[in-house]
Amino acid sequence: MAGELDSDKLLKLGEVINRGLGQSGAVISEMTGLAMEIKAPRIEMIPLKEIAVIAGGPASVGVGLYQGITGDVDGHLLLFFSEQNAYSLVDLLLELPEGFTAGRGELGPMEYSALSELSNVTGSFFMNSLADLTGLEIIPSTPAVVLDMLGSILDNILAELSSKGDQALVAEAEFEGMSKGIRGCFLLLPTPEALEIILDRLGQGL
Repeated sequence: MAGELDSDKLLKLGEVINRGLGQSGAVISEMTGLAMEIKAPRIEMIPLKEIAVIAGGPASVGVGLYQGITGDVDGHLLLFFSEQNAYSLVDLLLELPEGFTAGRGELGPMEYSALSELSNVTGSFFMNSLADLTGLEIIPSTPAVVLDMLGSILDNILAELSSKGDQALVAEAEFEGMSKGIRGCFLLLPTPEALEIILDRLGQGL
């Protein structure tokens, strides 16, 4: 790879992620009237084979908010929450009593719609921030919301990427609203070619 992910470039990627997440939180606050803050205090590059372990294990059931990345670079973007954290997040987004969705034990059309909109806002602002910094055209796909085991959600993505590379960017995302913190995993999974382009552009700006 022409570019290496040194500490300066990882820091720059972290700034992009936190800028996008921060803007997303502001938009969600305006949409819902709820003070929502989103940040990523821990960001690192890890081997693809360790992603499922970092996010809770391949058998852990949760909600994946997925968007494809196209344009000048290709890849995948995934926000993953444990099932209970996803239920808590829905309660925040829909201004429901804490524990209401968990008590139902399922996600209905309204809940899926709220999570899809969260994915759309979060993904779009992150990709816009990355595009602004690198000068690349980065286009998000329509969001998909999936409730399943993490291993099943990641299978197709990892099968594609593992034939081309072995690294992924993982950020521990925190969603805070009404004094309640909810954690999820923010996974940026570009193809190796896309990661090289992004890193080269970041290097030019350092």
